[in-house]
Amino acid sequence: MSDLILQTKGLRASYITHLYGIDREVKVVDGVDLSIKKNEFFGIAGESGCGKTTLLKLIAGFCKPPLQVQAGSVEFLGLKEPMSLFEATEAELYKIRWRNISYIMQGSMNVLNPVRKIFKSFEDFAYPHMLELTPAGFKQRVIEHLGNLRLSKEVLETYPHELSGGMRQRVTIGLATLCSPEIIIADEPTTALDVVVQRETLGLIKRIQKELANTIILVTHDLAVHANVSDRIAIMYAGTIVEEGKTTDIFDRPAHPYTQHLIRSLPRLGDKEKKGYLKGAPPNLADPPPGCRFHPRCPLAVDRCRVEVPKLELKKSGTMAACFLAE
Repeated sequence: MSDLILQTKGLRASYITHLYGIDREVKVVDGVDLSIKKNEFFGIAGESGCGKTTLLKLIAGFCKPPLQVQAGSVEFLGLKEPMSLFEATEAELYKIRWRNISYIMQGSMNVLNPVRKIFKSFEDFAYPHMLELTPAGFKQRVIEHLGNLRLSKEVLETYPHELSGGMRQRVTIGLATLCSPEIIIADEPTTALDVVVQRETLGLIKRIQKELANTIILVTHDLAVHANVSDRIAIMYAGTIVEEGKTTDIFDRPAHPYTQHLIRSLPRLGDKEKKGYLKGAPPNLADPPPGCRFHPRCPLAVDRCRVEVPKLELKKSGTMAACFLAE
């Protein structure tokens, strides 16, 4: 029996707009293949604007205009029969959201209704999937669950703005985990939190993952976070996956020049050496460069890189890398 829980194949998606008679296409996810295993902590890293959050939306089945899928598929393998999320009806997607696949969104205020008390958010998101419980039984279940997250029952009668950033984030983690889903998608869950609360939040997510034996898909640009929690990492650049592998292999033997730069830029205790930087900026995804999308900034680029797209292939380092010069 396969140990995979979710798989994407040849995934291509763009934001397509039509303004003032001009069509504009931003190719934000371009040819992404991922195989994510059961019970693993899978990380996705890369610079801001590389397509990480859009990829998460596609993985969760959230695809609404102006975002359009041009090719590929996303299959959820956690049911008796595999479900293609792009072919599923809205009713079928509604059944698995929060129950089988849940989402910790970037910024707690993006999910909590500012004019409804916290318990109402639990009723809105989770209770439709737990109708076997009476209303009183559901509330008791929520109280017990929040207690495990170090939140008192009084929190349920507050509005989001009355809570600190760390408490709101624990509430959103509570929402995402109440139904014990097989997959939890976490999009920058530590954004705008101070260092101490960041560490508490990551520790909480890691503990929940061990207790529920589920799969976490974590997006953050902070490689130091991935080093501490992720089992495997995919490095994303300009809408494509440029390297993927076990976390230890990525940090010990990075094969792609972009990954090497990201790791060299990490601060280290006692290191007073000036950090290098990449010249230029990530490409405009409305008009990406031909060949390897990293070649305009790559110090190792050759003529082949400018015309031919490298495939994601296994390298001697043990990682999969999309680079002609990785060996």
